[in-house]
Amino acid sequence: MKHQSPSFAATVLVLGMLACSNEERLTPLSGKGGSAGSGGSGGSVGGAASGGSAGVAGAAGSAGAAGGSGGGAGASPDGGSDGGPDASGDAAGAIDTPCTGNKAFVANGAAYVFPTPPALAGALGALAYDATAHPLTVVLAVKGDGTAVTAASASHVVEGGLAHSYADAMKPDLAPAAVKAGGFTTSSQQKDAWLVITDKSGDKYVKLENVAFSASTSSGCSTALVALTAVIPASEGGVSIELPTESTTLGQLAGPSNGGAWDLKILFTAASTDFDFGST
Repeated sequence: MKHQSPSFAATVLVLGMLACSNEERLTPLSGKGGSAGSGGSGGSVGGAASGGSAGVAGAAGSAGAAGGSGGGAGASPDGGSDGGPDASGDAAGAIDTPCTGNKAFVANGAAYVFPTPPALAGALGALAYDATAHPLTVVLAVKGDGTAVTAASASHVVEGGLAHSYADAMKPDLAPAAVKAGGFTTSSQQKDAWLVITDKSGDKYVKLENVAFSASTSSGCSTALVALTAVIPASEGGVSIELPTESTTLGQLAGPSNGGAWDLKILFTAASTDFDFGST
């Protein structure tokens, strides 16, 4: 038998170590978290050695971002079904069930965005920045046959402070609504509404026209994220607005109107509230 030279034996040893090192590095990429049904999309968190994300295992628990609320890293060495409970949409949140009956949501602050005129958006946004501002209240009434109506407008707290209500002089038109899992939208424009602006001198009411909005609901139709568009007719340009540094008017902030009106878009979160539906 021929004797191998020391250099040949050393070469074999180095190659063997490299193979082991490569195998260790590749192990996290070839784990069992591979199927989208187990460690995959909305699946469970994988172990430190492997973890699934849509059929591809991630290294050192990196599947955690895709796995959502599954078990901690290392809970399962193969990233399989026992690495944690199946998220089944928990990572992105379950879609809310359709709203039923009468619901009302009061805005907690608001952001005014494009195409609202910039100076007007900045001023109104500053006045409605915190959760004590309630510029709009959205109502939804779903009938037994599934048809529904909705409206968004300024409200006030009725005597005794137990519920919100639309003032008699500022009752908005109701618009037909489309209700589905996850929220509702106006099916056609709401003809008019009122927006309340609260400055250092008190509440100011601004008429809105051609109102349309969509609401994404959550927590059993108890909260909503609303995007609303409307126009402010030029006739509202004289509404005074008291800012911390100056007294001005809506028209001065908005600038030249576009065809006799200014575009408005508002984003706001809203929480469920008691409401006097007799005022709608």
